[in-house]
Amino acid sequence: MDSSNMTSEISDWFRANKRNWGRTLDVGSLDVNGNVREFFKDYTGLDQQNGSNVDVVGNGHELPFPDESFDTVLALNAIEHDPEFWVTIAEMKRVLKKGGFIVLITPNYFYKTYHGHPGDYYRFSQDSFRFFVRGYANTDVGFLPNRGDMVYAIGQKT
Repeated sequence: MDSSNMTSEISDWFRANKRNWGRTLDVGSLDVNGNVREFFKDYTGLDQQNGSNVDVVGNGHELPFPDESFDTVLALNAIEHDPEFWVTIAEMKRVLKKGGFIVLITPNYFYKTYHGHPGDYYRFSQDSFRFFVRGYANTDVGFLPNRGDMVYAIGQKT
């Protein structure tokens, strides 16, 4: 499998996990190797630079949206590029409505390829992702099918 294009596995994950995602924010949405816009009816892509698949230019550390304004908030292959990812995850929770879903997908420690865009700071384990969604309901953490080097987490805000 070509490790330089991770979008097909992420798309497969969304196909397998169909639901009404509602109003969705994708943090780190710049289309570097594909995007998931097609899976969402009401989608807003945010990135720190303008480009393909970016609707709002902004920083994950200060999301330019009111509290509890999205039904789903995504960070797909994004938080490993954020030197202070914990700030972004806290902001994602702030803009997520009660009952809404957070979805994180990123390379884990088995993924050895540097992919700086703009930097490449972290790799995460399933334990890390379990920690990130602690306090959420209906959590699921695992590896993407056919990708033991990609970990995901989903949780529902209570």
